[in-house]
Amino acid sequence: MDCVFTNVNILTCTTFACATHINSKHGKPSTSRVMLSGMAHVRRIYPALPLARHSAAELWPGAETADEAALAQFARERGTTLYHPVGTCKMGIDPMAVTDPELRVRGVEGLRVADASVMPYLTTGNTNAPTIMIAEKAADLIRAEAG
Repeated sequence: MDCVFTNVNILTCTTFACATHINSKHGKPSTSRVMLSGMAHVRRIYPALPLARHSAAELWPGAETADEAALAQFARERGTTLYHPVGTCKMGIDPMAVTDPELRVRGVEGLRVADASVMPYLTTGNTNAPTIMIAEKAADLIRAEAG
């Protein structure tokens, strides 16, 4: 076994893969209620205008998953925490990408994302310097486009 967990902490880790997982306290009833409430809230927001025209189908756990026990199980298995959130606006050319390689938001003219949300992975250091670099690159792209 690569990882040994307690309720909250990783006691030992022999591979990088297990270091990225946190055994959070989703087993507590109060935490499960909060997670389920948050999931329900997101499910109400995404179909609402004006987000609906930019939203794709729910991938995880899937719109067909409505049973509270199944949603709680999903939250326990896939839920995690992070200190420096990154990667919430995927950059690329594939259909799952929110921004193109020049940081432009797909389907929204005149809007770019110039922060850590376009980073594909959390860096091993603080996110401040990479975020500044992304913003500087965005400024260069905007200046070049403006002529």
